[in-house]
Parts: sequence; structure tokens; C-alpha cells
Amino acid sequence: MLEMNRVAALAALAGAAVAVSAQTDIDWVGGTSNWNNAANWSPADIPNTALENARILAPAFAVVQGDLSASIGQLVVAADLTLELDPNRALFVNGGVINNGMIVLNPTTSGGNATIRFDASGSLTGTGTLRLAGGTDDARLDSSASTVTNVLGHTIDGAGQIPAQLINNSLV
Repeated sequence: MLEMNRVAALAALAGAAVAVSAQTDIDWVGGTSNWNNAANWSPADIPNTALENARILAPAFAVVQGDLSASIGQLVVAADLTLELDPNRALFVNGGVINNGMIVLNPTTSGGNATIRFDASGSLTGTGTLRLAGGTDDARLDSSASTVTNVLGHTIDGAGQIPAQLINNSLV
């Protein structure tokens, strides 16, 4: 009986030690402005961990200036919206990218690299465009031992590098 109680206690402790963290959706509410300002997001929290999904859904025609490097879960960009990732910045994506708008890497075409890197296998989906604007290696779609799938309907254009392990089912 004592042994069964010990086993039950160990099982309960093991179950308590395994905490399950849920993804948190953080929605853009800032109009044309900088990513790195908590007041531009709802709830007021800058998406910057793999457990946070950045959802740029409104207002129409807003341009979100990616002025930081951050890890995020999933990235969503709605139609008529733009995410511009500044030079010397990177988004490390641990989920997929749903892009029905425009994502521009290195919009100023400066010499600093702007990168979207998939840290887990995922897809670029939607009807939008990922624009590599930096030329040479200054705009990069990358992956770290993971596969990126460019799904039918999504476009990658411009000039830059794609060292990612890419499965292309659409336009590049």
C-alpha cells in the first residue's frame, strides 16, 4: 500500500511539472506605427516570444514598421496591410505565416540584413506577397533545420536570398 501511494504521489508531481502553455493572440491596433510599442497591440504586449502570435488584421492600409528582432509563434498579415521589416532586424517564426497583404524585408534597401527565419517547419500561405527588397543577402527568407512551404496563391518576389529549405508550390 505504501508503494502504491508513493507511485501515485510521483505521478501527481510529474503531472504538475508538465505545464502546458497556450499560444496568445496579440492583435495590431496601432494604425501606421512601430511594432516595438506595446500600445499598438491588444492586449498591450509586444509579440516577442514563441508563445505569442502576431496578428496584423486592421486598420486597413496601415504599415507596421518592424523595428525589432523577435521570436513569435504565428504571423498573420491581413489584406490591405503591410509589414515592413527594417534592416538589421529578424523575425524568428515558430508557426506559419498567413499573408494576405504585403511583407517587405528591408524596405530601405540598406546594407543591413532583414530576415524572416522559420525555426520550425511551416508554411507561407495566403494571397499576399513576401517582397525581398534588399538585394544580395540584405533580404532573406531562411530556416533553421526546418522546411518552409510556399503554398499555392502566395508570392515571393524581389531581390534577396532564400537559403531556407523551401518547397515552392507557387510563385518565386
